[in-house]
Amino acid sequence: MTRGLRWIAITAFALGLAVRTVPLVLKPDAPLTTCDGRAYHTLALNLVAGNGLTYDDPVTVAQCGTHLTLGPSHHYAPGRAFVEAPFIALLGNTTLALVLPLLLLSWGAVFVAWWTTRDLYGGDAGLLAAAAVSLEWTGALFGTWVGYAENLVIITFTLTLWAIVRALKDDRFLVLAGLFAGAGYLSKASLGWFFLIAGLGGFVWRLLYRGIGVLKNRWYWAAIAVFGLIFAVWGLRNLSLFWDGTASGLLDSWQTSDVQAQFVAAALGQPSELALGLAGKLPILVIGLALGFLPLLGGFRQSLREWKREDVSGLWLAIGLVFVLGWFFAGVFWVSERTNLLWADAIRYVMPAQIPLLWLLLRDGQPQRRLPWALSFVIMLAMTFASISLMDSGALLARN
Repeated sequence: MTRGLRWIAITAFALGLAVRTVPLVLKPDAPLTTCDGRAYHTLALNLVAGNGLTYDDPVTVAQCGTHLTLGPSHHYAPGRAFVEAPFIALLGNTTLALVLPLLLLSWGAVFVAWWTTRDLYGGDAGLLAAAAVSLEWTGALFGTWVGYAENLVIITFTLTLWAIVRALKDDRFLVLAGLFAGAGYLSKASLGWFFLIAGLGGFVWRLLYRGIGVLKNRWYWAAIAVFGLIFAVWGLRNLSLFWDGTASGLLDSWQTSDVQAQFVAAALGQPSELALGLAGKLPILVIGLALGFLPLLGGFRQSLREWKREDVSGLWLAIGLVFVLGWFFAGVFWVSERTNLLWADAIRYVMPAQIPLLWLLLRDGQPQRRLPWALSFVIMLAMTFASISLMDSGALLARN
């Protein structure tokens, strides 16, 4: 990295952290004006009060419409509440207890991007990745300013992918991958199916490269056991609270979100509407994910030539899984919610793919040019500021 590029990256990094921080500090009650932000906060309050992951606040339920009912939560995953609860226990139900964990998660997403990239590809790569993630608008708007779980998703996804890449040379890291995937499973309702499907896809990918010996790898089975334990505990919790004893009820009750299960069933029952939603959402998702990377497209040539390499194919697989599943859920939710097809809210479903995209650009000490990265940072910053004007108050009430 040239000295000029290093200073550009440091400037972008600092600007990104400021953009993530200042709006929430100036308007600390913003998370309580959104369904997701208020719902997570209510879960944390009840967790500290000894009432478990429940909703007892009619205002929260009314604010979220049909997504919530009074009683135990069967839609919002517990990860954000687990993070916020210790701050409420120490500081009480205060503004600081609401804002501080959101800022720490926001900064933590940037730190994890820096640390994992630095560990895999070196310090220069880590700085560029941290700068890019700090400027990413869905992490600032949704994950920080209005209290959604997006930064927790980025943290758990990045750590899972890091452990998988490290496991290519040391199988023991598979256990960490299972642990982080389990944390990711609890980070957001729609991530539940992602980690199940991604786990199956990762198994097939590893089997193709490593052969049948994978089935004899104790570390792989240990990773499955770690993830399986977390999956089982949360599934049993849901079964104990929501299963009505019927076979059809069994299918819905164990899942991370009954709302999501109902939306999927409704969308699959209307294939023409689902096709319309998928077609309508595809352009905005592609543009939203790819726009910031446009000046850097030349940097992907080497990874395209080397797509058969195990590490490269794994990163492309991660990008594909994130995008396809995020696209599917964007289409599914549209069938029931009927929002504007060009509404940018759904871009957050595919944004974890930015991590493997950055790693494909930064791996193996590839030379980095100053102008493409500078243009990329400018586009990312512009997208963040544009999001403020594009997202009206009704859009901010979207649920995941």
